Amino acid sequence: WDWRQLLEDGTWSRLPACVEGILEGAIRSGHRFANVSLNRPFVYLLADLEEFTVTMHRTSRSHWDDRTNKPDAFEPLGPERRLTRFLRGRPSSTTDRRSMPVQSVWEEVRDVERLEGEALHVHNLAGKTVFSVPKSSVSDWYVRDLLAELTPRMGLTSEQERCSTRR
Repeated sequence: WDWRQLLEDGTWSRLPACVEGILEGAIRSGHRFANVSLNRPFVYLLADLEEFTVTMHRTSRSHWDDRTNKPDAFEPLGPERRLTRFLRGRPSSTTDRRSMPVQSVWEEVRDVERLEGEALHVHNLAGKTVFSVPKSSVSDWYVRDLLAELTPRMGLTSEQERCSTRR
């Protein structure tokens, strides 16, 4: 799926892959609202997935919970913009609200055997174990090392990995 926002000049701008992934996950889970941290303290992109609009907002709360995931918990910082969603490669300003089954790469990932004892286990969203190693073998790893090992195992692209490592 592609997600785009309508800019003031009338052009549609594609959202970053990280944002698209969060919005897609929220819509497939049946959530009305989705919010994405914009790497600035307390500044979020808030999407209304029923109205298909998006606005940059600020919240004064440092602790995040489900109760703050409502428009009244946010202070708008910019104009409300229209969103659209369509099948990749088929641009349209008419929002495609269909829900496709989650099959994709998650079901194609090979399930690995879980180690016993002190081990690090990583599961994908489908619940498959994609990585299982003794903790002692990864105790000196950085997060970047772990992501580099997991990215190909989970069928992710390097762009998706970069999204997960942004600070």
